[in-house]
Amino acid sequence: MENENWFWISEYTFPVWCVFFVVSLAVFIFGLYVFLFKKNNKNRIEIAALSEFIAYWLLYIPFQFCREFDGSHFLLHSAHSVVIAFLQTFTKYLGDGYDAIYYEGRPIFTLVYSGLYACVNILMLLFMAGFIIKFIDGPVRRFKLLTGKNKHLYLFSEYNYKTESIAKTVPDKKNCNIVFAGSEEELSEEEKRKIDQLGATVIYDELNSIIKKYKSYASGIEVFLFNKKEAENLTLLGSIAEGMAGTDVPSEIYVEIIKTPCDVYNDYLENYDDSTNSLDTKTVINFVRVEETYVYNDLLHNSIFNNFEVNESGEKEIKILIVGVNDRNIEFFKAVLFLSQMPGYKPTIVVIDNKDRPEYINTIIPELKAESNVKGDAIYKYVYCGGIALDSLKFEELIKNNLDFTFAYINAGNDLMNINAALKLNSICRRNNRDNGYKIQVSVSDAAICAQWDKKMLDSIKPTGEISEVYSYSFVAMSDIESLSKQIHIVRQAEKIAGVKAKAAAAQEEAQKALEKYESIKNQKKVKEKDLEAAKSEAEAAAEKAKKAQEKADKAKETPWQDYYNNEYNRHSVYARTLSFRHKVRLILEQGLKPSVSGEIDPWLIYEHMRWDMYTRTLGYVRADEQLTEELKELTKQIKNASDEEEVRKLKKQRQLVRSRAKVHEDLVLFEELPPDVRKQDGLKLTDEIVEAFEKVPLE
Repeated sequence: MENENWFWISEYTFPVWCVFFVVSLAVFIFGLYVFLFKKNNKNRIEIAALSEFIAYWLLYIPFQFCREFDGSHFLLHSAHSVVIAFLQTFTKYLGDGYDAIYYEGRPIFTLVYSGLYACVNILMLLFMAGFIIKFIDGPVRRFKLLTGKNKHLYLFSEYNYKTESIAKTVPDKKNCNIVFAGSEEELSEEEKRKIDQLGATVIYDELNSIIKKYKSYASGIEVFLFNKKEAENLTLLGSIAEGMAGTDVPSEIYVEIIKTPCDVYNDYLENYDDSTNSLDTKTVINFVRVEETYVYNDLLHNSIFNNFEVNESGEKEIKILIVGVNDRNIEFFKAVLFLSQMPGYKPTIVVIDNKDRPEYINTIIPELKAESNVKGDAIYKYVYCGGIALDSLKFEELIKNNLDFTFAYINAGNDLMNINAALKLNSICRRNNRDNGYKIQVSVSDAAICAQWDKKMLDSIKPTGEISEVYSYSFVAMSDIESLSKQIHIVRQAEKIAGVKAKAAAAQEEAQKALEKYESIKNQKKVKEKDLEAAKSEAEAAAEKAKKAQEKADKAKETPWQDYYNNEYNRHSVYARTLSFRHKVRLILEQGLKPSVSGEIDPWLIYEHMRWDMYTRTLGYVRADEQLTEELKELTKQIKNASDEEEVRKLKKQRQLVRSRAKVHEDLVLFEELPPDVRKQDGLKLTDEIVEAFEKVPLE
């Protein structure tokens, strides 16, 4: 038998230890790198844990070999040491103490080697623990849902690309619970992994059951019904009514609809409350028309007024190109139509369609004209160009004939088709010596397509409409527009109350004057009985009028935002007005005007009516015929004369039903033809607070 210290003093020992040290160090660093910098790797924790396990094992092999080797059976002992070191690594992981490693005669090397050994040991334990935590993470999260009170709950009806995108952008993710309902059979392993990466939980149960079980544990609930099929969203909405009934926490339900007309849901929440006997419910239902929502958010932050040409009359001409006819482009067309009704501007809108169907848009907007140039009604020019393929010479010729455009929106096909059309449009402009004065927006759902492209090539071109943008929380909830709408609503409600009180004060003053007149006539020595009776009747009528006006003033109260907002017609109409106000504020300030515009008949007042008029037509409404006009006017008269609040509510509901069933509105007339009290509704009251809020919203 050789000396038992044979290998310790061998000339090969130290180099072998150094090799094991270097390899172990490399494996150690690799595991640490994967854990810290490869956070998108689905097996990051497992790779890190395995790397540290291998590093620990490699570090232990030479020590295990040397401390027991007597110089005989080298190969057999080597294999034995590798296996024993592997088993020892497992035992150390299970908590079986800690072995100190030493190298005889080399204290500094021992210190460095054992230091690495200790670090690897610590990280191996941590990563292994992380692997186990990850394994049991799902049950732990479900337990936290029941025990973690006062956390906001975001609940999604199923997992798909839309709900995943929204879940990534919910606010305050650290202090909330994100839950996906679903069936275990329907979710793939890849989808489960992505849900796990979101820090979300999957509960394999029906949506209604989940709501009932967890609603009392949340500080607030937001439910997103964004299934792949629209009909499923509407079916689910009906099924969760019971689960949401009696919810004493603020709750929002977002329901995606695409083809469903919003008019059928104008009073949905009221009927929902009646059906669940929950008139005091704190639930708000939002029907999300995604394409409209996207367009409104886009135009809130992007101006169509930045570029223009001043004509001989001093008008600022803007020319909008819309390339493609589909759901999103039609919503863009609608928004541009009403948004462009602005003092001093004259819009031309050119629609380019690869199909030839000039009547199609008119079926959506029946009263759309080729041209309207009537102040008080609408000002625009509309040009339809059908049968124009993007890859045809016709398209190039059309662009050459419309080189004076100021804003273009391209969304006619897939991402590459759209971006190529945008590049072609831009190149034609450059070839014709036009390098500014216009902006091009191009729809690109996958931003990665042009993420690596030369930015100079995309000069004047803005990719927009990425999935993560369209299906983001702020877009779906319309956070920016809603917050601004609330502030405008508060101002208008305060004005409404002040107006009612002012009318009551004026009526009291008139009554006092009538009374003084009657007393004066009565005290005259020679007075005709006829004159006295007339003065008395006038005083009594004025007193009765003042009494009713005062009763109205005493009962007057502001309509809460939630009550107003839960009518679908009101909500979308308010959003459209807010979008317009955002650009009006900018133009008012640019012209050096005061933020508060008077309620007198001025251009801003008239153009606000034109904006509303054009918006209402884009919803498919038309002017009411004589019979319907009289019916609606009679209902309006009854509303004014009604003193009971419940009666007013019923009459307003009846009037709206007449309008929405026939798709007519009696106020779709010239501004000068409106009743005086209706004209005032178009007033542009902008307080300093509202102006400041608008200015905080970024605008390109």
